[in-house]
Amino acid sequence: MVDLQPVVQSCGYNVCRGCSFTNIEFNQKISNEVEARQFLIAHGVLSCHALCEKCGSRVSADFDRNQFICSKVILVPRRGRANCDTSRSVFSGTFCGHMHLDLEKICFLVNIFLSNHEDLMEEAMFELKLSSPTVLDWFSFCRKVVADYVERHSQCIGGVGKIVEIDETTLERRIDNRESVLTEQWVCGGIERGVRGECKAFFVPVENRTPETLIGIVKRYVLPGTTIMTDCWKGYDSLEDFGYRHLTVNRSKNFVNPRTGAHTQTIQRLWVEVRRHVSSAGFRQEELSDYLADFIFRRMIPCYGRRRHAFWKAAATLYPPEHPLA
Repeated sequence: MVDLQPVVQSCGYNVCRGCSFTNIEFNQKISNEVEARQFLIAHGVLSCHALCEKCGSRVSADFDRNQFICSKVILVPRRGRANCDTSRSVFSGTFCGHMHLDLEKICFLVNIFLSNHEDLMEEAMFELKLSSPTVLDWFSFCRKVVADYVERHSQCIGGVGKIVEIDETTLERRIDNRESVLTEQWVCGGIERGVRGECKAFFVPVENRTPETLIGIVKRYVLPGTTIMTDCWKGYDSLEDFGYRHLTVNRSKNFVNPRTGAHTQTIQRLWVEVRRHVSSAGFRQEELSDYLADFIFRRMIPCYGRRRHAFWKAAATLYPPEHPLA
């Protein structure tokens, strides 16, 4: 087999191993279609080469037509020599193939999605002159990428000598497609104390708060030997039977247990941020996990520039383009 590495390594595919552009630098980086395309190629989101599905030849992308077109002369039974003439879109199966937008707009839209601004929807609609449904669809699509990244990078939290606070709260969600009808959705969450620069937390939508449900979540996300602090909800009563040290606080009487010092103030403050992040107009049942993953993703990577790099690498992983070196 021919070694394709020397042939295609100069194309710049997936060469970026870490970047942290400022907003001004990034805007200059994707100032036109060619620059935006090269940025996406460098992050492995688009491919500049592919193998022909019919004859297996290496094909270079024709970006004037955004097609991989194989023009190799092949032997056809009963016809002799003929051009292969197999073609397909360079966007087929990739992150950029899901919506019909210019590459610059896609990059700018994702950049707005990843920002920490208050009203991302309004900003995207104003800056890019896009409709509300288009922005909603793209933001939902972006959250799928983020959710996949968080799932692949998630780890159990806590451990011997570590403290994890666990609590539940309710968030409002829409019922089916009835936009004006909202109902409450329980979410169980936990966060490890004393961790700076990274987010060691979990959030899980739950249908109920029974001991079976809550203990099952704790066993999945928290390491044995951890000191767990909760309120006095009975669903946590048997935690010590599973190798955890369990301290409680009755928040109706004290914010901090005067005897043990136990409290859940950290997770309480986090719920405020979660509610602010999740759409105030409510969300559909299937969207909640993605919203929560998006919240964790932003805390995992607080630096805006590094967050952008991580997102595009995650998009390339979830929707990999076909490339001889992929």
